[in-house]
Amino acid sequence: GTPKNEFTNSVEKAKGEFAVGNLFEAVLSQTFREKLSEQTPPSKIFRRLRSRNPAPCGFMINLGEQEYLVGASPEMFVRCETTSDNKYRPDAIRVETCPISGTVARGSDALEDAKRVKSLMMNAKEESELTMC
Repeated sequence: GTPKNEFTNSVEKAKGEFAVGNLFEAVLSQTFREKLSEQTPPSKIFRRLRSRNPAPCGFMINLGEQEYLVGASPEMFVRCETTSDNKYRPDAIRVETCPISGTVARGSDALEDAKRVKSLMMNAKEESELTMC
C-alpha cells in the first residue's frame, strides 16, 4: 500500500507546484491492501470505499485466487452491460471503452492518424493532458 503520509505529502507538493504555475492538473492516487475474511468480503470493502470516496465510477474485479481489485475514479474507463438488441446473441454483454483524457480515435490510415495527432497537439487542453506526466 501507499506509505503513511505519502499521499498527504503528494497533495501538499502538488499545491505548491500549482501555486508557482508548474502544475495545472494532477492525478493523485493511493493504494490500500486488506486481508479478506468472512467479516471483510470484497463487497464490504467496496461499499466502504464508495462511502468514503463517492466518485461517480467504481469497480470491483475478481482477479482469482481470493484476490480482488477495488477502486473508485471520477472517470469511467470501461462499461459492461447486457444487451437485448443483439439478434444473434440476445444474452451477450456489450463492452464499451471510454478513452481517458488526451486520447483520440485512430484514423482509417496513417495520414488520418497524423491529422488527429496534430489536432490533439494544437488543442491547449488536450496537449496539457498529454504532457501532464
